[in-house]
Amino acid sequence: ITLTESLKNWISIRYGIPEEKITVVPNGSDINKFAPKYKNNAEDLKEKLNLSDSVVMYAGFMDRINGMLDLANVIPSIIAEKPDTSFVFIGHGPEENSIIALSKKYHQVKFLPMVPYDEMPVYYQMCDAFVIPRPSTISAETVTPLKLLEAMAMEKPVLGSNVGGIAEVIKHGENGYLYEKGNMESFKKTLLNVLDGDNSQIGRNARKTVAENYTWEKSAKILQKVYEDLV
Repeated sequence: ITLTESLKNWISIRYGIPEEKITVVPNGSDINKFAPKYKNNAEDLKEKLNLSDSVVMYAGFMDRINGMLDLANVIPSIIAEKPDTSFVFIGHGPEENSIIALSKKYHQVKFLPMVPYDEMPVYYQMCDAFVIPRPSTISAETVTPLKLLEAMAMEKPVLGSNVGGIAEVIKHGENGYLYEKGNMESFKKTLLNVLDGDNSQIGRNARKTVAENYTWEKSAKILQKVYEDLV
């Protein structure tokens, strides 16, 4: 049992296991909890944090595998071109100091070390774009992050690198956006285009993708069939 088609292919090739013996049971999202129904709460939060009209958010572990150092390096040039953009970072990790340093230098950067999980839908609702700037690693190429599905369920445009675990879910320009992995100029250009565009249909398509393919109920049924076939 694997999480993604990419991981299925990797295991099949590496260990010589026939693909028909590997079942993909994907990560999912609670589409009732993660739904675009927190507009008033999000506006209050945005005002409380003193954020500008355009909000870019990242939430999760802050390490090089998640591209934090690359992101920290490109943010100053984005702010220089689009100073009315706010960046919100939620999480901890070995690269958090680079984000904290940015937050001290630029008022547009906010660092929040911890947010209760139950409050995350409001934070997703607050942002205009959610970013997952992962460089190419085995885990990035083979695993789909939960935050990707949660942000998409909230009808938010997600900008992710075109690593396998993200590109399996996001179809560029249809339900989200992809940039060339490891190329932060590509990230910057794509992000600026996202912030300048109308992403309402992209957001609706994103939620539809999750609702049709990445719910916990759907994953549970796939897993149940595996057990039933074995019995």
